[in-house]
Amino acid sequence: MLHRAAQGSLTNFVTQAILQEVEEVLLRPKFGLKPEHVLQTLALFADTFEMVCPTCRIETVKADPDDNMILEAAVAASVDYIISGDKHLLNLGKYREIHMVSPAEFMNKNGNP
Repeated sequence: MLHRAAQGSLTNFVTQAILQEVEEVLLRPKFGLKPEHVLQTLALFADTFEMVCPTCRIETVKADPDDNMILEAAVAASVDYIISGDKHLLNLGKYREIHMVSPAEFMNKNGNP
């Protein structure tokens, strides 16, 4: 997906809340990542993803409420797909007109880069 984004054939979106969540998760001891590596990863996200500001609050995913911020970003960006391996999002199948697909499913539907 990052390769497609670099080519300009796919646009990735992120919010400030998602970046904060990614930082919190990556800094967990179980990952063993150094803070400077986490900051480099976040900088890469900030440089290659378009920042959006959600305009509505969504509370659809009950099993993992943090996943709702992904839906909020997708709605704000008016995307066609959420490409994720997250089971809570994939189990939705579709939210409004946004399709939830795994990376493999997206590549099968849309071809390899």
